[in-house]
Amino acid sequence: MGCQKEIAKQIVEKEGDYVLSLKGNQGTLHKDVKALFKSFPALRELGMEEHQTIDGDHGRIEERTYRVITIPRLFTKKHVERHGI
Repeated sequence: MGCQKEIAKQIVEKEGDYVLSLKGNQGTLHKDVKALFKSFPALRELGMEEHQTIDGDHGRIEERTYRVITIPRLFTKKHVERHGI
């Protein structure tokens, strides 16, 4: 799925959830999110949920860790509201 603002807006209006990937060329957003996820005490305060999976296939073992948080108000003000999403 594309990362278009209108698609994200429709998902939010329908009370759905979604995941968007971030790249280094997205201004300070990528840097701010990376810094937040490095701060585990802050993540715990935000009610972080963590899930891990381990899969083995084709002679490899893949271990994944997923961390989910509610977007802090600071991020909403700085990144989301400013861009009109």
